[in-house]
This record gives sequence, structure tokens and C-alpha cells, in this order.
Amino acid sequence: MMSEELINKVINKIRVIAPKIDIDDEQIKEYIELYSDFVSEKYFGKFYEKALAFFIAHYITLDNIANNENGALDSSIIAGKVISEKEGDLSRTYAQNNIENESILNKTYYGIRYLDLQKMCKPLGIMRKKP
Repeated sequence: MMSEELINKVINKIRVIAPKIDIDDEQIKEYIELYSDFVSEKYFGKFYEKALAFFIAHYITLDNIANNENGALDSSIIAGKVISEKEGDLSRTYAQNNIENESILNKTYYGIRYLDLQKMCKPLGIMRKKP
């Protein structure tokens, strides 16, 4: 279980990185409770609070998209990147999502920042000298 102090630090970081998120602290606490298991404190180390804040802001943003007038049918949540558009007779072509390269985390600014932190914390391979 996460301490109240840590929860409040994450909420404060969310308020700084995502000022347009307009939900109260109690709702953010519910998101933290729901999604905190997906972010490893051991992996992110000193960046854990920041990673959790970006991750939570990402899912709050996705929920806002899903709850707009198009609801969960909004293709922007699941579609790949737009690779071509045509204006006359409207046409839009999306790249196919490659699960390895296209994560739902790429769908929001906050998800992309989370992935950046993840890359930054990724352990580098161990190099050995040849004898």
C-alpha cells in the first residue's frame, strides 16, 4: 500500500505536468490505486514519482477521450499513426499498429514522456573486456 505522502507527491506532480486535467484529488487517488501496480518503483528508482505521474495523467487523458461524444468508439485511441489524408471525399489512411513499436502509451503526450523515462532508466548491457 502506498503512503499518503507518496500519493500527495504524485498528485502534486500531476497538477504540474497536466494542469488541464480537471478532476479532484480523490478521483486522482482512485486512478493511482488502480494503476500504480503497472509502474515499478524498483525499475524507475528516483524517477518513480515522476513516472507514476505521467502514467496516471496518460490514463486520465485516455478516459477523457473515451468519454467524449464518440465514447469508446473514438478511433484515435486505437488507430495507428495517420500516414495519408485526402480532403475531397474525405479519406484517411492509418498505419497498422505494430504491438512492439506502437503502444497505447504513444497516444498522449504523458504516455510518451512515460516511455522516455522508461528508456532513460533501461539498464545498459554489461560490457566485458576480452582477456
